[in-house]
Amino acid sequence: MIHPLIPYAVLALTLATTLFLFVSVKRETRAHAVRERKRVDALVEAMAERLREASTPPPEPVYLPVTVRSSLNIGNRMQALRMLRRGGDAAHTAAALGVPECEIQLLNRVEAIVANPKAASNRG
Repeated sequence: MIHPLIPYAVLALTLATTLFLFVSVKRETRAHAVRERKRVDALVEAMAERLREASTPPPEPVYLPVTVRSSLNIGNRMQALRMLRRGGDAAHTAAALGVPECEIQLLNRVEAIVANPKAASNRG
């Protein structure tokens, strides 16, 4: 015959085991939530730091003064006229002397006007 207290003992043991498992699951869930909260806080802080960095205005640009290069001096003018008289074109002459092509073209026109003033007066 079975002792009348054995079913109550088994029931009590089962309830105790269930209670132990329930408490251990709650503890693990809470520990996991704490770890996740720390991870999320770290991500939020990193995001806030990036936003602070992005919201700061960029540094003011540094403007360096541009030195104006002297255009054709007397030596360059003579060299350009020699090159043009030898049949060189304005683009090659400008590249060789390191001056803008429009200055070489202007120099060529002025030289043509000075060389033939009557043709220039007939134009006007």
